[in-house]
Amino acid sequence: MWYLNDDLATPPPPPIIPPVRRQAGQKQPRSRLQTGPPTAQLLTPGCWLIQVVPRYADDVDPNLAIYPVLRGWDMRYVGTLRVEKCSADAVAGKKKVEPGSVRASGDLYVQRHPWTEAGTADPPPLTPPSPPVEIPIFRRQDYAFYFTVQSVTLLRDGQVELKLACFQFDAKKFAWNPAPILTATLHRAKPTEIPPAWRQPRPRPYLIGEVYNNLPTKVADLQIGWISPYLREASIAIATAPGLTAPTSNGQGDDVKSVFAKLDWKINVHAPITAPVNAAVWEAKDLHAFMTVLEEPVSFDDAWVYSALVVPRFDSAEVYGFGKMYDGGALDTDLIPREGLLVAADAKFPADARFGPAQGQMLKNVPRAAFFNFMHELGHAMGLFHRFTGSGFMQELVYFALRAAADQPPFPDNLPVSYHTPDEVRLRHHPDNFVRPKAVPYGVGYLAAPVPDTDIVTDVGSQLQLTVTPLRRVLPMGAPMRLELRLTNIQDGVKLPGPARLSLADGSVAGRVIAPNGQVRSFSAVAPLDYQSVADLDPRRSLFHGETLWRGPEGALFPAPGVYRVELEAIWVAPGGVARSATHCDVLIEAPENRRHQHAAIELLASEDVTLLLILRVSPDGASAVVNKRLTAAVKILRDSLEVQELRPSLAPLEARRLASTDLVQAAGLIDDDSWLTTSEIDYLLTQVKEAPPDIAKSAAVGRLIAVCRRKIMQAFCARHIDQAEVERLLGLEGGT
Repeated sequence: MWYLNDDLATPPPPPIIPPVRRQAGQKQPRSRLQTGPPTAQLLTPGCWLIQVVPRYADDVDPNLAIYPVLRGWDMRYVGTLRVEKCSADAVAGKKKVEPGSVRASGDLYVQRHPWTEAGTADPPPLTPPSPPVEIPIFRRQDYAFYFTVQSVTLLRDGQVELKLACFQFDAKKFAWNPAPILTATLHRAKPTEIPPAWRQPRPRPYLIGEVYNNLPTKVADLQIGWISPYLREASIAIATAPGLTAPTSNGQGDDVKSVFAKLDWKINVHAPITAPVNAAVWEAKDLHAFMTVLEEPVSFDDAWVYSALVVPRFDSAEVYGFGKMYDGGALDTDLIPREGLLVAADAKFPADARFGPAQGQMLKNVPRAAFFNFMHELGHAMGLFHRFTGSGFMQELVYFALRAAADQPPFPDNLPVSYHTPDEVRLRHHPDNFVRPKAVPYGVGYLAAPVPDTDIVTDVGSQLQLTVTPLRRVLPMGAPMRLELRLTNIQDGVKLPGPARLSLADGSVAGRVIAPNGQVRSFSAVAPLDYQSVADLDPRRSLFHGETLWRGPEGALFPAPGVYRVELEAIWVAPGGVARSATHCDVLIEAPENRRHQHAAIELLASEDVTLLLILRVSPDGASAVVNKRLTAAVKILRDSLEVQELRPSLAPLEARRLASTDLVQAAGLIDDDSWLTTSEIDYLLTQVKEAPPDIAKSAAVGRLIAVCRRKIMQAFCARHIDQAEVERLLGLEGGT
């Protein structure tokens, strides 16, 4: 698919390596352990455990060690090598793959010897994992290299030569350094060279050798041992709302295990547990909180576990909203990316003939579609994105309903039961940290589109105009910046397809902040571009949204005094392509005038977790111990900062919004005429008033809140932040006139 503005692409997948061609006079290597065509005979398909021990040497004189005082090993790389035996009917480009071809990739994790202890001459031997685990799992923080096998050659002396492209991973930038091509020469280990664990209960393939750079200088010693016929191993933990079941099969013989078995994955599906919640609609802020409580305690560095949650609905609308991978970006309340997926069993298909027998039905009553949806969301949790072309699970259900024709099976019988071929390659060979749960955040790591972004995107600013107005153009240091966004169809007499919603949280807005020193910090949407739905915008009508900016992936957006430029863009997938409208504004950050303000600003700017309180209004209650500690600290920082006169007007709405769903009276007491409220914050608070019990809604504190919100609405109208229709909508939330 297209993944726009992606400078963090993963390395290219490994090439398909044809069978090895032996030169005249070469002897067939003997092996009682391996059978099959030549290349597959040299590298048995499946997963290998690999160890690389670096050699400190000088490129000109290999005898000159950089650290000659080292008497033993100080570090090594361990990981896995995945060797896929390409199927006989596989096609690469337009050519059919030769039988016996393979594709191979692997990942390396660094392991260091304690620097305070003298190491042995050699690192510990490789040890295969103990059953029932077949494939070892390594610590995410130790991830170092992704490598692909570019070619396999059988040398005259019976050794195997591998050309390896090795990509070093930059964990801070989620980026890859340029890949040198290294040469590894391997031979079958002698019985005395094979660690004892690899000889029991039966001998397994084991190769040893050396690695050279292009000079060539020896740079490492290498050992690999075959451990499993599978390439990867993972588990799925499932929690369901009362009365619901997890759609892990389609009722026609296909299930999660069978799909992944064809991809050479070993998948374990845990027995579902029941979530003690009977809500018809699960709110976004509750989804992750329940997942952290319900999932089994597990070390994220000891297991690959994807958490699936099956609920009635997560959207108030009954039609569509079948599922989502909700544990991504800013919605990740336990600060661990990409671990949760959601299926909405009671969401309905529209009453549209194109949906065949599924029209008007709930998802749970259409087993084939429910299974497809489960696999779609699981694909997201494994790092896959929506497809704009092609087929497979990562297409959307609607796509197959729209293409169903008289000469094809009707929906849902036309739903495939596999991932599209490029996605199958990714699941087999994508780097570990882009596939495993709780590693690289969702939203980075795909190859760029085959044409430049500037050519993909149509600038529609002359038709749909985006404007932005800061609520305050001068801010105290440490305060978040509040913006009023407006996207207007400025065409006369023409409806135009715009985004259904305008906001960071819904994925249609992103941008960057340029500091006084020229440093650029980005802020991005919670949801990816291709989640966006489109809605017609009438002539001269507008979409409105109040946005709050505080932090981005690079940290605080406004970390020091000075003038900042904020550049924003609304971007969405229109019927004919990708549409974009952009704008900008400036804001001045003032230096603290006293020590109390300075201390509070430093605390706010340094806290990564305060942003979670801003987005989800989460509370520490019910979270894990680590999460509880971090969120409790963030709440304390926010509450302490409310006591600072310079910061209270900007922070009070954040705390009020966090408290409103659980203690509306306390939340209302924080708001007064000095509070800086965006129209979206007013919308949320008045919605809470409308849904509150009568005795709460009629309390004096809530009455004052309503009065403040009314005045703020009229101020926004006078400042042209909103139009008359938006005024009427907001006042209608609490029955005002």
